[in-house]
Amino acid sequence: SKSTTGKGYLFSRGESVSTGLPVECIGKVPHIESIFNVLPKDTVLVGEIYYPNETTNAVRTIMGCGDAKAIERQKEKGNIHFYLHDILKYDGEELISLGAWDRYQKLIKVAQEFNLLEDESIEIAEVITENIYEFLIDNLAKGEEGSVLKKKDVGYAEGKRPAWSMIKWKKQDTVDVICIGLEDATK
Repeated sequence: SKSTTGKGYLFSRGESVSTGLPVECIGKVPHIESIFNVLPKDTVLVGEIYYPNETTNAVRTIMGCGDAKAIERQKEKGNIHFYLHDILKYDGEELISLGAWDRYQKLIKVAQEFNLLEDESIEIAEVITENIYEFLIDNLAKGEEGSVLKKKDVGYAEGKRPAWSMIKWKKQDTVDVICIGLEDATK
């Protein structure tokens, strides 16, 4: 995100145990901050931090430590990447009521206008509109974590989304077990 004052932020989905607020992480990824500095103020992009061909544990080694240590580790390992997949606000204009397809088209235009994809650490989501099932199966077979299917005409909803507005397609392992006891939930 880039605030109305022009300051860049990178918020995680997780909340701080001490404050209950989303954790801000831009200090860990100055290369991403410098790329997004070209964007207009009051712009909100949505994406995911990742390391190519690695698990989320590799990401935790960077995002789970202090800023200086994160920068040091990236000098050894290489820069963490940012995978863009949505835009919620652009130059103060709210886009959340637009359908997913229209927001994606806007994201593509913004990425092109500001040359965001010239840096190898920025990638934009690929949209598949045909042979979706085959793509999903091939994607998992290649070792990818999963895919997200969105209805083209549905606006963005934070938190619990309307039923069937979005589906996460993920690899899932199952285990057969014998249950020998039960304790009631505390929450």
